[in-house]
Amino acid sequence: MRPLLVVILLLASFACRQKEAAVVVPPNPPMRTATMSIVVTDTPTAVEQLIATAEQTGGRVTAAHVWRENGRVRATLTVRVPSPALTETLSAVRKVASSVEEETIEEE
Repeated sequence: MRPLLVVILLLASFACRQKEAAVVVPPNPPMRTATMSIVVTDTPTAVEQLIATAEQTGGRVTAAHVWRENGRVRATLTVRVPSPALTETLSAVRKVASSVEEETIEEE
């Protein structure tokens, strides 16, 4: 039986709009927060792929924690991406996962 490795990914998106090549953030932009718990076969590789995905979609990793528990490598990532990239980012996370254990999306 292969060990299951869990990566928990928290995604917070922020609204922005383009104006003369500058990003303008409205005073109270709507926020959407997605939380995913995924299982991967190689946690360190998955973490690298998810960091690259965040950067490719115009976002960034704001927190990362990787640890070993009961012989398994686990990780928690907090990623912020622009609202227009949230759907694309979630799709990319699903592709990295062997399975998605939990997924929630909230809007504030």
